[in-house]
Amino acid sequence: MIRKLLSILIGIVICVTTQAQNGNNFDRGFTKESNTFVPQGYGSTGLSIAYDTYNAGNGNSGYEFLSIVDDVDGKLSTLNIAPSFSYFFARNTSTGFRIGYTNTSFDIDKASLSMDNDSDIDLSNHYFRSNKYTAAATLRNYIPLFGSKIFALFNEGRLIGGFGQSKSYRLTNGGKDGTFTENYSIALGVSSGLCSFVTNDFAFEVSLDVLGCEYSLSRQTKNQIYKSDFSHFGASYKVKLATINFSLVYFFNIKK
Repeated sequence: MIRKLLSILIGIVICVTTQAQNGNNFDRGFTKESNTFVPQGYGSTGLSIAYDTYNAGNGNSGYEFLSIVDDVDGKLSTLNIAPSFSYFFARNTSTGFRIGYTNTSFDIDKASLSMDNDSDIDLSNHYFRSNKYTAAATLRNYIPLFGSKIFALFNEGRLIGGFGQSKSYRLTNGGKDGTFTENYSIALGVSSGLCSFVTNDFAFEVSLDVLGCEYSLSRQTKNQIYKSDFSHFGASYKVKLATINFSLVYFFNIKK
């Protein structure tokens, strides 16, 4: 059985080698000018904006989650803004930069955690604020779908640096106590997506993060006295549906 398998593998290798020597390689068309999606010398600028807000409770009767968290009265809001610019130094290939800003606000005016019928944990008067800034250098390549000049897949590599500040605190009868945190991060990432021109110059893009490698460091100060650090390093290769990004991009000819 092993000899037969080895014979088959050797035969496959000989056939592949002979085919390559004969110069009959299949041309997939990636090098043809007809597959130009964005010409060399063009530039693009884009903007991605996302805003979410959630409100629970109406001041008189709080909202209940899974019969565990009761009497919830609060608000959660997030804002993401990410402008970008790219220059096409070659056909279908660009380099550029992207900056981002994220703001998160979380207020719990009233809530309680029900452990059993006799004991509840009060979660009221807890608040969280966070601001994060990122800057990224990018390298992107477009692959037109079936030679189309309207639809194309793209892959983008990113080198990302980030800085953020956050604070979480609770209001008590004696004043305010909580923690202040500074966050630092550096990451390598790859995202893939689809680009579709809706006019001659404007395109709509949707993308997903598929590969990432990140190191982050958080430095926390509690009640302006106690200090501690938390660091993390990780790498992942998976499609994260929670990171779907939508962008509107404008393409223009720099050489004009």
